[in-house]
Amino acid sequence: MVNRAVYFGSLLLAILLSDCHKPCNLPNYSFLVNETFSPEKDSIHIGDTLWLTCTIPETLKDINSQNEIDFSQAEDLASDLVISDISKFDSERGAVDSFNYTQIQGSIHTDQSADPQGVKQLSFEENSNSYLLQVGLIAKKAGAYIMTMPDNPHVYRKGMPNCGTANFQFLNGNTKQHLYLFENIWGQLSNYDSTHSYCFKVY
Repeated sequence: MVNRAVYFGSLLLAILLSDCHKPCNLPNYSFLVNETFSPEKDSIHIGDTLWLTCTIPETLKDINSQNEIDFSQAEDLASDLVISDISKFDSERGAVDSFNYTQIQGSIHTDQSADPQGVKQLSFEENSNSYLLQVGLIAKKAGAYIMTMPDNPHVYRKGMPNCGTANFQFLNGNTKQHLYLFENIWGQLSNYDSTHSYCFKVY
């Protein structure tokens, strides 16, 4: 009787272990998405709000295979917002304190362990068919600023942390990015920075 109990216990453990280590049969994906800033002006006034908006459908085209992929139930789809003072780009450039922040969809918040003077953290809100972000930066200090939203190379779906992960590439979708505000002082931006950044002045 004891041997039978040991046998069935071992069998159950083997089944559970084999289920936990199922091989992944999904490829990794890469998606291009756009974020925009509005109003799309090269300057705003102290007290004005600059809105950052990004809407990502749950079904996206994988740029590797060109297939349409259902990437619903992403686990905490997020990015950063790097906020820099252009005039101080060779020193303490972080300019998070130059703005107050508000949020309508998703969130903008601070991780104290991740350069709180230079970076805010962004999290998307999932609805029935999209991931949504709409947050505002309320100008407090005059100056010229560059905003950069980096890629997130390891987004996974709930319960699948090591299978079918996705690289979300966040490209700026504004028609006018006003990059001359940076490049007239510091020279041409790299291809990565020029496709991920937005510049403006505050009076």
